[in-house]
Amino acid sequence: MLPNWNELHPLVIHFPIALLLVAPIFVVLSLFSRTNSRPFALSALILMVIGTVGTIVAAQTGEAADKNISEALEALVERHEHLAETAEMLFIGLTLAFGLLSLLPLLLRRTIPHGAWIGLNAVFLVGYAVGGGYLVSAAKAGGALTHGPGAPLARVQTPQPATATPGSEHSKTESAPTGTTKTAPGEKKKDADGDDDGD
Repeated sequence: MLPNWNELHPLVIHFPIALLLVAPIFVVLSLFSRTNSRPFALSALILMVIGTVGTIVAAQTGEAADKNISEALEALVERHEHLAETAEMLFIGLTLAFGLLSLLPLLLRRTIPHGAWIGLNAVFLVGYAVGGGYLVSAAKAGGALTHGPGAPLARVQTPQPATATPGSEHSKTESAPTGTTKTAPGEKKKDADGDDDGD
C-alpha cells in the first residue's frame, strides 16, 4: 500500500539532493574531456532536470507534512522551509541557465573559444556552489528536526514503551522456603548429618 502524500517527504527528499550534488562533477568532466564533452554535459543537464523536479516534489510533500507539525516547532520548520524554497528557486534558475549555456554554440552558430567556454562554465559553477550550499543547509535543518536522539520530531514520533501490568507475566519464579531443598522424585531426603531419613 502506497503511503499518503503527506508521508512521502522523507522518502523523496534524498534523491534530488544526491542527483544535484553529483551533477557538477559531470560539468567539470565535460570541460576537460575532448572526446566525451557533449555526453558529459548532457548527463549533467539530465541530472539537474531530474534533481530540480525532485526538489519541487519534495517541497510539495513537505508542505503537506507541515500541517501535522505542532506550533512549538513552527520556527524550526519555517527555517527549514525557507532554506529549501530558496534552494528550489536557485536550482530552477541554474538548470535553465545550464540548458541555455549548453545551447549557446548552436544559438551563436559558431564555436566558442575554449578559454571563454571554461570561463562561462566556471561562473556557472560558482553559482551552482551557492545553490548547493542552500541545499545542504536545508538538508541539515531538516535532519536536525527528524534524526538523532535530540531531534524534536524524533521525540514526538517515537512511540512510548508499553508499561507492564500486574499479572502480565506468563510465569513467575517461586523460591523454596529457607532451609529446605527440593528433591527429585525417587530421591530420599537427608538429615543434616547426611543420613537418609527413615533409616
